[in-house]
Amino acid sequence: ASDETMHLVLETLQAAVKA
Repeated sequence: ASDETMHLVLETLQAAVKA
């Protein structure tokens, strides 16, 4: 996975955890 994809996935994961 490219850095951009990795960053997007990490952000989505963080949002899901925060939710």
